[in-house]
Amino acid sequence: MTLKKIGAALLAVMLLLSCLPFAASAANVPSILYVGEKNKTSDNLIDKYLSSGDVTVYQVFENTTTYYTLTRDDTIGYILTFSDKYTMSEMVECSKADCGLYCNGDLTVCIDGDVTFDADTREFGDAYGWRVDGTLTIQGTKSTAKLTVSGNKTMRQNDDGGIGICADTLMLNGVQVNACGGYAGVQAKSALVMYNAKLYANTDASMKKLGKPQFECSIETENFIQSGGLVKANGDVKIDAFYFTGNGTNQFEENVVVYGRSYTFAKEAYDGNWSESFELFRDPSLIPSCMKVSVGSTVAKISGNRVTLNRKGDTTMTLFVQCGKDVIYFSTSSVNCAVQWWQFIPYFFSFAWIDAYIK
Repeated sequence: MTLKKIGAALLAVMLLLSCLPFAASAANVPSILYVGEKNKTSDNLIDKYLSSGDVTVYQVFENTTTYYTLTRDDTIGYILTFSDKYTMSEMVECSKADCGLYCNGDLTVCIDGDVTFDADTREFGDAYGWRVDGTLTIQGTKSTAKLTVSGNKTMRQNDDGGIGICADTLMLNGVQVNACGGYAGVQAKSALVMYNAKLYANTDASMKKLGKPQFECSIETENFIQSGGLVKANGDVKIDAFYFTGNGTNQFEENVVVYGRSYTFAKEAYDGNWSESFELFRDPSLIPSCMKVSVGSTVAKISGNRVTLNRKGDTTMTLFVQCGKDVIYFSTSSVNCAVQWWQFIPYFFSFAWIDAYIK
């Protein structure tokens, strides 16, 4: 193969990659995954996967029943699927916390029916129901998919335990989640994203005594993004910003005052000359890490909070969240790059223009 053909092939690959959304990045690949199951709580499922391939855990009793499976997708990452009527049987004791489930990176969980994790035991007074140190996506595989998760229900004022579901980012898609904990039902430090899902946070009758909440808050998150579905939360909540598409329902027991946040690009249109650079977001710290930017072509390139006009032409940029199998779109901006006559020579030798001619 000639050098010219090799160069053309490499540029073609670069063009294809530039059209991919950044959501395909696997920057937080986990190395540890434990599930609370009798006689299996010391088994790291990711080690099992790496040594033997897809992992299946069965209940051997009269008719053999699948408990859960662990698979891996090149774009999604690790996928843990729980079968109908699965109930956790033991706690996971790991170095960071006592949990019903623990993972140290991004994880997708599919709920195929009615699944229960109860970590509310006297022996584990600071237990989490689920703890994921990364992005946790919970996807329902059928319309009746339901997950019930309880951390320790003893009332507490610090967040070092007693949480139903704890994750850096939590995404719920097409599933009903009931979560309870003595500190919080749900803690999603960066963002809680819901797409046609139902969330009941600390609504169980056991979370109140004489009508008063026995927990610090029902939901704690910096960004709460709701598209459709229903959220019902008892007691206080700690939510900094709320984005609501308007086609769902929210029922907060307490009066909730939050920032109404719009997730948008700094400009409606990015028009300029080749190599010119612009600010992508006015305040990038307000954009949660789960939000990604896709660029329609190599007309523009992104680095940090800057977008640079890379070659002559027009394209669009889109800000979105991939929530399970669905996408929530927030902002779209047009991009136009012109090349002035005095830029012709440096533009030509940049070879960025070649991308426009590769088919």
